[in-house]
Amino acid sequence: MRNRTTARQRSRVGRWPRHPALLTAIAVGAVLVPAVPVAAEPLEESKFINVAASITDGVGAVRGTGSPNGIPPDLQLRVPSALVAEVPAGDGFAWLGQAGEARWGTVSLLDYDPALDVAALRLSTRSLRANDLSADDPNLTFSMSDVVAPGSFALYSLPETREEGTTGSDAPTETFRWGAGEQRDGSPQGLDGTYALPPRAMFNTGASFGASGMYCFDLGFTATLADGSPVSGVGTVRIAVGDAVAADAPCGTASGETPGEEPDPDPDPDPSPDPEPAVRVVTDGHIDAIAPEVDTDASGAQSLALRAHHDTLGRLDWDDFVLHSDDGSRLTLPAAFTPGDDWSFAGEPGQTIWNSPYAQELGLPWVGLSTQAGSLRQATADGTGISVRIDAVTGPGGTTAPGHLALDTGRAFNYGSEKNGAGLLASTRNGLPAGYLLPVGTHVHYNWYFDRPGVYCIAVTVGAVLADGVLHTAAEQLTHVVGETVDPATVKPCGTTSSYPEAGVRPSVEPAEPADGPVLVEGSFWDISLDLDGADLSADLLRSSSYRNALPERLDLEDAIFRGALADDGAYWFGHDGGKFSYRARDEVPFLRWNTLGVPLDEVTGDVTWTIDAVDGPGDLWVEQEKPRQTAFDTAQGDTEANLWPQTDTSETSWTVTAPGRYCVDTTWSVPTREHGTASTTRTLTVVADGEGFEHDATTLTETCADGDDGTPPGGDPGPTEPDPTDPGAPDGSPSPDPDPSGSPTPGGAGGAAPQDPPGPGSTPGTGGSGLAATGAEPLAIVVAAVLLVAVGAALLIARRRLTTSNRRTSATPLPEGPTT
Repeated sequence: MRNRTTARQRSRVGRWPRHPALLTAIAVGAVLVPAVPVAAEPLEESKFINVAASITDGVGAVRGTGSPNGIPPDLQLRVPSALVAEVPAGDGFAWLGQAGEARWGTVSLLDYDPALDVAALRLSTRSLRANDLSADDPNLTFSMSDVVAPGSFALYSLPETREEGTTGSDAPTETFRWGAGEQRDGSPQGLDGTYALPPRAMFNTGASFGASGMYCFDLGFTATLADGSPVSGVGTVRIAVGDAVAADAPCGTASGETPGEEPDPDPDPDPSPDPEPAVRVVTDGHIDAIAPEVDTDASGAQSLALRAHHDTLGRLDWDDFVLHSDDGSRLTLPAAFTPGDDWSFAGEPGQTIWNSPYAQELGLPWVGLSTQAGSLRQATADGTGISVRIDAVTGPGGTTAPGHLALDTGRAFNYGSEKNGAGLLASTRNGLPAGYLLPVGTHVHYNWYFDRPGVYCIAVTVGAVLADGVLHTAAEQLTHVVGETVDPATVKPCGTTSSYPEAGVRPSVEPAEPADGPVLVEGSFWDISLDLDGADLSADLLRSSSYRNALPERLDLEDAIFRGALADDGAYWFGHDGGKFSYRARDEVPFLRWNTLGVPLDEVTGDVTWTIDAVDGPGDLWVEQEKPRQTAFDTAQGDTEANLWPQTDTSETSWTVTAPGRYCVDTTWSVPTREHGTASTTRTLTVVADGEGFEHDATTLTETCADGDDGTPPGGDPGPTEPDPTDPGAPDGSPSPDPDPSGSPTPGGAGGAAPQDPPGPGSTPGTGGSGLAATGAEPLAIVVAAVLLVAVGAALLIARRRLTTSNRRTSATPLPEGPTT
């Protein structure tokens, strides 16, 4: 039986409309403090806070801290029960309400004394400098939204100075003011105002409250950076009014105190409290829907659990909530797609789709992932990877899903799927299961694109190796109601209506047209895919379309030639990670991954072992997994073996060789099965890296290593051959100076010309033959010099790679036996 944690319902006693102009493109929403803490410790409170705006590395935030610069820790303001005052009768106070009305409130900074039982707050932009912002638009524009409170509420600016001898309360100024109550003439105070405030400033601020309890509101800003790019930030401010409300009370909780009276230290409980709903509908707020934790039973045994965490509702089991993205999440795709803005992965040109967005938008659930749970950190080693796999998408009860889902990293400015496609993590169009790896301690958000309204059941499995050294998994079905064709209150969580769908083999199709010769891996998206069928283990190559809007084609791995190109780090890349090459067009570089999705976990007794058996070529092979970042292979260091979890998928990988030329890479995968012993398969990869010193001829790309072709030896083509004395190519009987047909330079040669014999009598140095031959050296000396040149060149390449590429060094084959990665 699964452990369940009951979370308290978010109180909405008094909620005002969200500000419509608040950012819809907030990259990171800063939440000051969680509304319901995960830990048992109370939230840290203070009688004074700075509501501080900040921008760090182009990302904005608003936080409630003890410093005007937004320095942690986050604090919650506490207004004492005794801090009650009547609204003064002067005209300057008419905005606050009726004269004589008793209200709780903060004091002016001009009256604040930490030794007294009072409270105060200050809005600050002090950490921001004018040269950080655009000269044409040097201000920050603030707005308020999502007020959840037990009574009327107002936040406003106060005078920064006071005439000497003046006493009494200060009237609000118009620098900024938001209010959810009524002015003295009965008109609303208004929450929709936006106010431009300068950087490097601090503002005396007042707050007024019509009831005791827990007040929450979002304060956000927009600005333009000096380089012209937009920036925004938002944070949730929590204010506990009165002594009776608990520090961790849900937003909107009313504690029922009477102004001017001491609160009852032991009030009678509500005789008929509202029952908590069996299923919660999450319509907005920050929720890490994929938030694995580790449970420990009485015996100390550990297990992985897949739960969610909402900033207000707290921890939730997947069978206890449904997500709802209403029609406010609709967006219309461009009428025409372009290579740099192509949404084929999500729908057709001009189509309306629904998106639960990567950036926080008020009124929609902000659905993300977190592997930051304390129990997970404690039960896993540093650098441990967490696997996330989307196994299937169905409708309620296992029916067909109402439409397609595409899960995207959302960094449109970098490598979102509408750009070069590297941001797509899973797509029903491209075939499921699909997944990725990421480190413990990660917090990310996604775009969840749906092309039809309805109820989606998203089957997710997470995996991690815990302290016992065993790979543990947890599987649940996430329920997401899309659009407004179905009332989410009537929807039962998918895990309560159907069993978890079986995770099958990654689907594929036969190539549309038979390949006439080798397939060149030069661009687009590719997977080395392992499948286990009884005792047979196979390794194939999956080729996805540039926009991954169709099932991939399954090809023979030995029929492919992987093309490598020189990058600015001195390596020759033939498989790219999504970050380093995110600026490249989707067909310009190959994105190469591997997966073991077709190796069922319940049919094996251990990991898949992947070995590099031999590299026939001029340099070394280096392969890295990006998330978590770790080297899979580095033949220069003898790292020729790696272990892969069954039924997992990588997200970003890097593949390089260290020198130009042709490589034949013999590689073997093996896995221990429960019923058939060890299953294995060996394949030979063909890599061609173009660069200075190696220029292939026409046949280089028409034959693979499996066809019998060999790799380029270190240093280029084989060394000089004995000259044919009958060749009339030169008067002294030396070989013809015509270039070698392959175009590859030979030791001691230049521009592909073969080396010549030493010059004959009467020859002038520098006028004939190669540069070495022109010195008049003996043949043996020529060979020695050539070897020395190759050695020096190799040493320089090693030094360059040590400076530019982490954990990558250059050496020559043969391969030593290396440790497991």
